[in-house]
Amino acid sequence: MQVLRYTLFGLLLVALIAGIVFWSNMGSQVRLNAEVLRVRTLATSESSALLIAEVRITNPARVPFVVREVRVSLVDSSGGSLAGESVAQGDLDRVLGYFPAEGPRYNETLKVRAKIPGHSQSDCTVPVSFTISKADLDARRGLEIEIEDVDRVRVKVSGK
Repeated sequence: MQVLRYTLFGLLLVALIAGIVFWSNMGSQVRLNAEVLRVRTLATSESSALLIAEVRITNPARVPFVVREVRVSLVDSSGGSLAGESVAQGDLDRVLGYFPAEGPRYNETLKVRAKIPGHSQSDCTVPVSFTISKADLDARRGLEIEIEDVDRVRVKVSGK
């Protein structure tokens, strides 16, 4: 009976220590929660178009998320994947100045080396150019934004 009591006490102590270690490390993993809020498309020529995605990013961790790279791809109407080219914030402002009916840029663009502090939320603009027509871009089946951290942690955000 004495051995059983000490064994149970030892197991309870090990479980308590494991729980404390788990709880203390809970916010130290680099991660993001993100969602696509709005997507706008704009024809820049007959064979190319611009996609402007507004993304809400939440960093639930204690550590900052430093953007290393942002990749955007879409699934076209035939099911194939097509990668886009990032557009600089200055170029986006210039294009939106040419087309005032499309509205302004609402948020800062998500750039390389952008830092998203821990326990924070921010809205970002992700502008991407595709070498397809606006009609084909509007007929897409899906959109995938991949944000990579400097520590090689990747976050994928899907939208329409």
